Amino acid sequence: GRVLAAEALAQHLLNSMSVPDGLAVALGELDGNFAAVLETKAQIAAVVDPVRSIPLLFAYDAGIVSVSDEGRNLGFREREIDQESAIEFATAAYVTGANTLFNGVSGLRSGELVVWTSEREAPVRKRYYEYSCSYDSPTSVEGLCEKFDRALIESFATLVAGIDGRRVVIPLS
Repeated sequence: GRVLAAEALAQHLLNSMSVPDGLAVALGELDGNFAAVLETKAQIAAVVDPVRSIPLLFAYDAGIVSVSDEGRNLGFREREIDQESAIEFATAAYVTGANTLFNGVSGLRSGELVVWTSEREAPVRKRYYEYSCSYDSPTSVEGLCEKFDRALIESFATLVAGIDGRRVVIPLS
């Protein structure tokens, strides 16, 4: 995969929007943590990374698209509670899928993009990444442990490089 800085990421994603399914392909090539809202003359797109490290919520009311990383920016105080989601929240302490507690407000799921065009009343949702767990492996347990160790070392090396000498706090929960 690729890791791009903010402006390079924006340009890469905007360029991909001119081709059908180009945005999904471009997102599938990326590594790292990101969320973006992109706008061209023909469409608006909201995207999140495969782990939804930066959650995005959206509302689509009377042809107006609103996207934010905070529900209060989408006018949730004026919205009614979604009763089915409220029951789910009361029993599980969270709401699943793209639902939220409020009618008319949805969240992007991990590895998802949502596109609005002027021709369509509703947004088009597309998963460009979906985790599929498989436990079958021809590699020995020792080999898998070594592979996992290399992945951890690489992850922490990437983290340290990104910190670039700044002070950070890392919770150990």
